[in-house]
Amino acid sequence: MRIKYKPFSRWYGMISVFLRASSLLQISYIMILSLLSCTPLFGIFCNRILTTLPMTAIML
Repeated sequence: MRIKYKPFSRWYGMISVFLRASSLLQISYIMILSLLSCTPLFGIFCNRILTTLPMTAIML
């Protein structure tokens, strides 16, 4: 019985780590967008982030 439950716990650990990393990325993404929306001078930079972040999310 213990041998059967080991891979499930391993997958659960990997999924929990991935969920923590994705939640941290979402929080930092929202904070960067709010900071850039406050300053209209960085509109080009904001557009660059919006185009590059989905690509990095797909790569991850």
